[in-house]
Amino acid sequence: MKLWVTYLRAIGAMFFWAITFVWYKIAYETYRTYEVVFLRLILATVLLFA
Repeated sequence: MKLWVTYLRAIGAMFFWAITFVWYKIAYETYRTYEVVFLRLILATVLLFA
């Protein structure tokens, strides 16, 4: 794998890690806790197997 692809993936991971806090603040105001967990698991499953 080329080195720039590795750096691009690392930057993408840092971006998603950074917006998690903001997303949780908004999500917990809008949805119940178990709905947030369910949506997060569905999103992770889709991203993992896509």
